[in-house]
Amino acid sequence: EKLHVSRKLKFEYEREYDNRKERMHDMDDAKLLVDLPLLQTQLSRALSCDIREATSNQTIIAAFAVIYKDTINLYRCINEGVMKLLENYFTLELSTAKKVLDIYREFDGQTKKLCAFFESAKKLLSKDVGSTELKGAPASFLRALEEFIENGGKKG
Repeated sequence: EKLHVSRKLKFEYEREYDNRKERMHDMDDAKLLVDLPLLQTQLSRALSCDIREATSNQTIIAAFAVIYKDTINLYRCINEGVMKLLENYFTLELSTAKKVLDIYREFDGQTKKLCAFFESAKKLLSKDVGSTELKGAPASFLRALEEFIENGGKKG
């Protein structure tokens, strides 16, 4: 999955930290609407790693540590892109706002899954895991985004 996404995007978002934030912020909304779902798919694949049965295998633990680090950077990248899309959400055309809402819903769900993933990582990689804490947006935020769509693209 990672290779597929990197080839399509021609950029390893989770590796090139110095360029990532600038690149995501300078990217236009149309490009973000294409790139973010690809990155979200990659993150979903990483979050599907389940190594509970192999916690004594050092090779698997080392591979999980790499996935853990990539996952943090990938999530940061997605977060920056989603925040960029949300900056102008209430001024977007309805069709574009619907796409942004779909991306945000996926992002919100992934944030919750990532919290559980980080808990597993803390148990398995205790000495290699820093303090990584995530907190999603309040439910009222998602509701405001949904109401904008329900009102035909007009603030309620």
